[in-house]
Amino acid sequence: ESLKNKLGIDQPVDNEKINPSDCHLSIQTPSTKLVIVPKTFSFLQALKPTIPRIGPKSIN
Repeated sequence: ESLKNKLGIDQPVDNEKINPSDCHLSIQTPSTKLVIVPKTFSFLQALKPTIPRIGPKSIN
C-alpha cells in the first residue's frame, strides 16, 4: 500500500499550484512527494513511524 493511500490522498500533489509560503514542510521519497500544510499537520503524526527523518527541507 502506498504512503499516499495510507494518508487518504487520492490525487498527486501538484507543486506548481502550491504557494511555498503555505507549506509547512515537504517530504520526498522515491515513490511519493507530499507537501504538508499547516491545516494537515496531523499527517505528520501518521508519517513518523514511516519516515525516519523529517526536516524543513525535502528528504532526498
